[in-house]
Amino acid sequence: MQNNSEQDTPLVWTIPEEFPEALIGNYDRKRSPDRFEYRKGQPVEASLGTPVFVFSGCLEDLLEWDVLPNDAQLPLVNGKVAELLTREAGADVQLLAAIVEHQGGAANDHWKLLNITRAVQAIDHAASKYSLIDGTRQILRFDKLRYRSGALGDVKIARDAEYKSHILVSHSLADALIASKARGLALSGPEDMEAGA
Repeated sequence: MQNNSEQDTPLVWTIPEEFPEALIGNYDRKRSPDRFEYRKGQPVEASLGTPVFVFSGCLEDLLEWDVLPNDAQLPLVNGKVAELLTREAGADVQLLAAIVEHQGGAANDHWKLLNITRAVQAIDHAASKYSLIDGTRQILRFDKLRYRSGALGDVKIARDAEYKSHILVSHSLADALIASKARGLALSGPEDMEAGA
């Protein structure tokens, strides 16, 4: 049984082990806006353009999943997950049009790009160990990662302001996602993000 501190520590949105590696999509950098615009933890304007994701699988294979992971770490969510996120975390998310190309064509209406509109300082630096990119203060990798209890406050989902690859999820939102049986995402404790984990 988790104590209150553990229940107040953010979880990390990750790709589940059972998701087929061959189905992880590629962000088309040539035809899409700069992917980092969607990793800032802030709203974006529709005028930015429509991102294009390319998947090697056929539409039937992709439709088996509620969330489509990709190499840009920008989740694509179907209507079920989009509705849940709007209901549970509407102030923290933006759902944007995306083009999903697959074997046999393109799908523009099955999935939306999940843009997280909040970023929070959540890393417990005293309890974490990490390496920096040479000559910068930017985190390269974690050897040990701990998040501060209560770091999200009233926010349900946010980017880690210091390591924006990580999407942080509150336990209440995690419970709703788990109850929905959404396929294509996993929710991990920060210890699972450590090197070698």
